[in-house]
Amino acid sequence: MDVNAILSMWQLDSQINKQKIGDESVKRPQLHHKYLTFLTACKREMNRLNREMAAFKLKKTQWYHGKLTKDELDTLGWAYGPFGNNSKPMKSEMDDYIKCDPDVVAKQVEIDEMKLCYDALVEIVNSVNWRNKDLQVALDWAKFESGN
Repeated sequence: MDVNAILSMWQLDSQINKQKIGDESVKRPQLHHKYLTFLTACKREMNRLNREMAAFKLKKTQWYHGKLTKDELDTLGWAYGPFGNNSKPMKSEMDDYIKCDPDVVAKQVEIDEMKLCYDALVEIVNSVNWRNKDLQVALDWAKFESGN
């Protein structure tokens, strides 16, 4: 899911045809279903990514502590010694190493992008929920302008 694609869809779907307020009111349940479906899929994917990240951080921790076998390292494609010729960091520094690990950072970017999509979809669903009020305001304004 791409936040730009979602926002582009919403830009089109959020338009209100002032000449057909009744038709716009009927579209509300369809819009709600569409974006709620996206929101649910996004939340599911975000949960999957978070579970994957937890397992990945555990593997990285094991790697930094030298607890992975040669076969596991070969399977993962990771170097045999994470620190090369440098000395092993202290236990208190290990979290910093894991947070800054390029593989962990790349996974965190995925999670952040999914969170961005999720937040955008929450706002869109909230807007759809209030759409009838927006339509009522537009209808009242049209009545006011016509003098009724």
